[in-house]
Amino acid sequence: MKDGDIVAGADTGAIDDDWDEAGWTEKLAKAVKASGMPFAGPLAKPREPWHYEYKGAYGGGAD
Repeated sequence: MKDGDIVAGADTGAIDDDWDEAGWTEKLAKAVKASGMPFAGPLAKPREPWHYEYKGAYGGGAD
């Protein structure tokens, strides 16, 4: 969201336009990696470029 407006929502039908073409898929992936935190993702099936899972200090969590 930016200024109260959704810029990249969780609509799987709009991933190509709202996420990929707008650059949000890449920006989020870079931010997650740069955080240094133990995240896994994004979810591949169904494809959700916003869906990362925190694995915690012990690598737990669902696959």
